[in-house]
This record gives sequence, C-alpha cells and structure tokens, in this order.
Amino acid sequence: MIPCRPTAFDLAAVGSAVEIVAAAKTPAVLVLSACPFPSPEIAETRQVLGEYGLPVAPDEITDRRAFARAVATGRSVTEFEANGKAADEIRQFWHWLKEQLA
Repeated sequence: MIPCRPTAFDLAAVGSAVEIVAAAKTPAVLVLSACPFPSPEIAETRQVLGEYGLPVAPDEITDRRAFARAVATGRSVTEFEANGKAADEIRQFWHWLKEQLA
C-alpha cells in the first residue's frame, strides 16, 4: 500500500515508491490519505495516481483529528471512535483492500 497526500511533495515521492514495488515484483495499491475536506487537489492527485497503472482506492482517507487522538491513546481509530467518520473511512478502505488482495 502506497499512501499519498494530495500535495506536490507526496506526488513527487510516489514515482520512486512505484519503481520499488515494480522492482520487487509485488502487488501494490495507491491510497489518498490525510486529505483536506473536499478540495480540487484531491481530484487532481487521483488523476495523476491513475497514470501509474496501479489500483487507486476509490475513496480517500480524510485528515481527521480522530486519527491523531487515537494514536495518542495507543489505539486504532476504530477502537478510539468506533462509530465515527474516520472509523467508517478505514473500514470502507479495508473492505476495498481485501478485494484487491483476493
């Protein structure tokens, strides 16, 4: 799994990560993470990621305070705030990722 925030720095690094995955001949997926609430950069980043030929998660992981708070307590976001939006995003991503691994 190669995470990418919708920033120029992250996009610049993705190419190297994709090259490493290709050299290792291992499957990989791309996921937009730490995204600001809906912004044009998300769609632009999604378009660039699509050019790498790897599966791109259909939904992004939003930059939510619950992630930082969960880590600060030593828990995952699904343990910290099981019914919250952040936990929903992670569960949705996990279901998609399991399909990709099958």
